[in-house]
Amino acid sequence: MTITLLPVELINEICKPLKRQEWIALRSTCRTLYMNSLESFADRHFKSVRFLLTSDGFHKLEELAANDIIRVRVRELWMVPTVFEGHHNMELSSSESMQPDGDGSNEPSDLSTFECSNYARSWEDGQPLEEDEMRSRHATYQAIVEDHCSLLKSETFSTRLGACLARFKNLESIGLEHYTTSYLLDRRYNHVRCLGLRNLRAQMDSPFYSIHIVGLQGAEIIPVNSLALCKLLEALGNSNRKIKRLHTCGPDYCAGISPELSLSQEQYDLLSRAVEELEYLHLCINFPNEEKLEIRSTPASKTTLDLLLMIAPSLKTLVFSQWHKDERRLDPSYFSELSDSIKFTRLEELNLHWIEVRPESFMSFLSTAKATLHTLTLDWVALRFTLPWSMQKIEGLWRRVWDHLRDELSLQRLTMERLGYGSNPVVILGPRTLSGLTTLYPEIRRQLETSYEEALRAKAQVAMGRRKIRALIHV
Repeated sequence: MTITLLPVELINEICKPLKRQEWIALRSTCRTLYMNSLESFADRHFKSVRFLLTSDGFHKLEELAANDIIRVRVRELWMVPTVFEGHHNMELSSSESMQPDGDGSNEPSDLSTFECSNYARSWEDGQPLEEDEMRSRHATYQAIVEDHCSLLKSETFSTRLGACLARFKNLESIGLEHYTTSYLLDRRYNHVRCLGLRNLRAQMDSPFYSIHIVGLQGAEIIPVNSLALCKLLEALGNSNRKIKRLHTCGPDYCAGISPELSLSQEQYDLLSRAVEELEYLHLCINFPNEEKLEIRSTPASKTTLDLLLMIAPSLKTLVFSQWHKDERRLDPSYFSELSDSIKFTRLEELNLHWIEVRPESFMSFLSTAKATLHTLTLDWVALRFTLPWSMQKIEGLWRRVWDHLRDELSLQRLTMERLGYGSNPVVILGPRTLSGLTTLYPEIRRQLETSYEEALRAKAQVAMGRRKIRALIHV
């Protein structure tokens, strides 16, 4: 008996251990096997779909949305919103880009030109391309950028995207996911599957090295990400689809999203119905220095703060991050205003990342969710105060916060990493930290161990709800 004569259920069991490429190779051997394994293949590999914001990537998304077998299996949809890290206007070269170095050689110095970018180098040895090849690659770069921008700015894009969302009947999660184009082009990294990527790689060679995710933290990327998010939210409102999870960023906290939302009142009203059952929100925003976000009184002007206030009653998990590039800071009263207006009724988990805030407004904000909150994560969170600082004041401020957590909340899990006061770190010492000290510093270790044991006996048995958390705080 051949494999094609086996029941579909048995074929699916045989295929379960196969890797994706192995499964594709097996399915390509004959039409019968291809059709018999289609639903199982779709169950496994189309639960989460990612598409590049190019005409080819979007066309392939529309094809998936039209496939009756695949579209009902899509539960997560991710848009990769940028190409070339938002650098859309790189000229081929400039007269100032070639300056003699100290050794007499000419090396590019103007990093705004294409010839100075990673994309103008050979993937084999990293050397600059010959002139003709560089011109050809620059022309390809311009064609990709034009295609990307035309789609993003198209008046019909959000309508077409909304039609796709409407056809994914089991869709639960949408969001932006961020990768540098050099990383996507690098053929050494094939674990990221993205609609439109194959065509992108056919157009442009792999770079010599991949740009790190920090390459997505330049000011030029903010308007691109912001427009992409608004188009996605507009499409969601047009789709009549209700989702459970919304992401403006991935786990790298790299998205530069403007606080302003370019949505009309009608679009905002449609969006409000689409997110009324939202349970998870990851909001990663770029706040200009000292900018104060306010709840707007004019209906036509909406901000991410309005969005958060609208979604808050249904949220179970909130991941909130201030975009940290160039030490941009929230207005000191930001969390105070939030705590006066926000209505958490179900929030169970709160994750704050790259936040600088005054102690009073911070504690007031946490108290808005004290009835339901059981998990709190603080990562790169710093307190802010206007008076001259000292070690004792910093320690006192943080102890006030921890006393508040103990007395006002009923936490079951508390995670704290990289805390501080402004740019001054607050070090948390515990058994794991102490065990890392080598025998080269026995006196220091003895002092720390003594301090730890004394603090442990006096302070560390802190009751939080029905649990006890053991911790030591040193500045």
